[in-house]
Amino acid sequence: MKGTAGGLRFMCVPEKDGNSIARARDYIPSMDVHYSSGVFNRAFCILAKSQGWSVQKAFEVFLRANQNFWSADATFDTAANGVLLAASALGYDTSAVQSAFSEVGVEVTRAMTPPVATAQTDAICSYLGDAVPQSIKTSSAGKRALDMIQKIVLASGLAQNFTVEAATVPNAAALIDGNKRKILYNAAFLDDLSRRVQSNWSALSVLAHEIGHHLNGHTLQISGSLPQLELEADRFSGFILQRLGAPLSGAQAVIASLGQDRSTTHPSKSDRLEAIAAGWRDACAKDADCPKEQDLDQPSDEPIGQEDNLSVEPAMPKVPSPRSKAVIMQ
Repeated sequence: MKGTAGGLRFMCVPEKDGNSIARARDYIPSMDVHYSSGVFNRAFCILAKSQGWSVQKAFEVFLRANQNFWSADATFDTAANGVLLAASALGYDTSAVQSAFSEVGVEVTRAMTPPVATAQTDAICSYLGDAVPQSIKTSSAGKRALDMIQKIVLASGLAQNFTVEAATVPNAAALIDGNKRKILYNAAFLDDLSRRVQSNWSALSVLAHEIGHHLNGHTLQISGSLPQLELEADRFSGFILQRLGAPLSGAQAVIASLGQDRSTTHPSKSDRLEAIAAGWRDACAKDADCPKEQDLDQPSDEPIGQEDNLSVEPAMPKVPSPRSKAVIMQ
């Protein structure tokens, strides 16, 4: 659509349409939202033109903010903070975000939560065994991740004894920070999993694995990841994924694609696949509706991390009967 000025909206010079504003100070309560949005249009343009940035990169950050950090009652300030958190979750330069919003009169002031103490990284149980940074920055978990966590906890029949945060970890990890149990996840890693692994169960399986560490008491040990502990968490993940309705191929998809050789901290790919299968079969044996022959997973090109693009929604489990830790760890 084009108007008399040659365009309907102008991202870099919003006021060119004759109605939109480019700075927050020009906002008035009675203003049409299509015109007040000029402030964020201008900030987007500035960010996209910043050194090391692009239109695609800025779009990715604003999309993540829209999915996970913006709410219906957001203000210029809180929405800008959401963009900052999204950039941080994706591992991008947050100073460029602050600078872009500063130019349109919006100050981004929300600080990230304090880094996890360096000494505590020794007790982290990580998913794939990648080296964990000495200093880990964290931020509020997104709605999609929290929804998945809730489903996993419900399927386990156990009480949630941990908090969840997005973080600058390589993939996902379970740890104790002070006296608080935490699940940390890299939002960009989870969002990219369904594309890399071609299974919409991928993010759920990773989070279930990390939750298994907490519910099995692994993070109370000072050793961090060990092969046997990882296998117990894998078995828990397979058990939970079956209860959520995943086929065996879906429960195993991430390790089948990304599993590695045995190391001092993590088991071999084949051992991890067998542990997941054992947990899945345990749950299947207790499920009257579990088929004898498992259908193949039907993956989607849409990533599970995206708020509105989940094409295969995992079924909510039947009301779970209480199970002891010993049963889940079998």
